[in-house]
Amino acid sequence: MLSETVRISSVESGFIRLQPYSTNTCSSCSLKPSCGQYLLNSLHVNRAIEFPTNLLPEEDIHLLKKGSQAQIKIEESKLLQLVLLMYLFPLFSMLLAAYLTWLVGLNEIAVMISVFTALILSMKVLSLYFRSHGKLEKIKLCLLSADDDVIKQFGN
Repeated sequence: MLSETVRISSVESGFIRLQPYSTNTCSSCSLKPSCGQYLLNSLHVNRAIEFPTNLLPEEDIHLLKKGSQAQIKIEESKLLQLVLLMYLFPLFSMLLAAYLTWLVGLNEIAVMISVFTALILSMKVLSLYFRSHGKLEKIKLCLLSADDDVIKQFGN
């Protein structure tokens, strides 16, 4: 299970805002040029994640306080499934649109227009899919104490 330690920056109705800690070891690491985590941290200094509160049990929401530490955990299989869906669905839809447009015998401009239309439509379909099926059932949020022991586990 993949996990990341975060700080709760705000608790609002409908969601909690989580801010990941940037690792201090990145500055002394020799793999900086090839490390994706270093590049992401350098691009997004104040990145925040909105975690929906409807995924948490009602009786446990009052335990979340601004400034406390939490840990987000996601199963590798769910992450792999989401990544494949996000990359392969638009790719295959663009290839199919290009092939069908070429098969009909339209010019290159029509092929390009159909490819961009397929890309936009596939992103819209993915957005609708994640709204209806994106219950994040494989993502867990754990509240941590100051010494990083798990006090209470939220989610599934």
